[in-house]
Amino acid sequence: YVCESQVASSYWDTDAIQRTPYRQWLEDAKKASFNVVWAPLTDEAREAFDEQAARDFFESVEGVEYGYFNLLYGWIDSASGGNFPCLPPDYSSNCLQWELLEVVFALIDRVVPSISDQLWNQAWNLRLGTSNLGTAEIYQEAASRGLESSEVPAMVELDTYVYNTTRYGEPYMGPSMVCCVFVCNVWKAAGLFDNIDNEISCPELTNYNDYTLSILTGEFIQVLGDYTVTLNDPGMTDVYPDYAETCDTLPPNYDHASDC
Repeated sequence: YVCESQVASSYWDTDAIQRTPYRQWLEDAKKASFNVVWAPLTDEAREAFDEQAARDFFESVEGVEYGYFNLLYGWIDSASGGNFPCLPPDYSSNCLQWELLEVVFALIDRVVPSISDQLWNQAWNLRLGTSNLGTAEIYQEAASRGLESSEVPAMVELDTYVYNTTRYGEPYMGPSMVCCVFVCNVWKAAGLFDNIDNEISCPELTNYNDYTLSILTGEFIQVLGDYTVTLNDPGMTDVYPDYAETCDTLPPNYDHASDC
């Protein structure tokens, strides 16, 4: 099987955390024009991988909705907005600012609360230990605690957070995992982070953070696609406690610290 967290779209028929027989998945991926790269575990990681524990974890989350609720937080790592995009020509003087996002988020919450509840309100309430507060109310609550509003989204997104999501289309309290977060959690359940006492919050990771970990061989093999996929820095980074939690990047090349 191929196990993944997917979203139903014009490319893919099935939503949520799912498994698909391998050859069927290849056929579906080819129809969707996917470019697929296999990133093998190292021999040491394969030896340490607890397959039954990974299977048990998958079965505990199969059918849970795709992780919309916390997909922003592999991107936003600091209150300074160091990951925000900037415009040419110098990629430094004209950048997206939190002061704009602060207002935009509050306006969206007022006009289309279903979007804000899905993309940030639940996550921010979890950070503050509150419930059912709207965006402006969250800003007010943060201020009452001596926090800047920008500090709330920059707080670490914990694996232990559970969201008002769905499972097999029915209301469910459970985790929120996009594709790379699901992969990280499978590795975590299988014991690959035991060397750091599992002190890693998978929602803080991006695709890049996954495939640059040294638990992978770095010798990636493309198995499908019309275009060659080149992944930079494969298998180059050793995991460490609190990995990738504070990883600002700087435009225009969005350079980052060597351990991020």
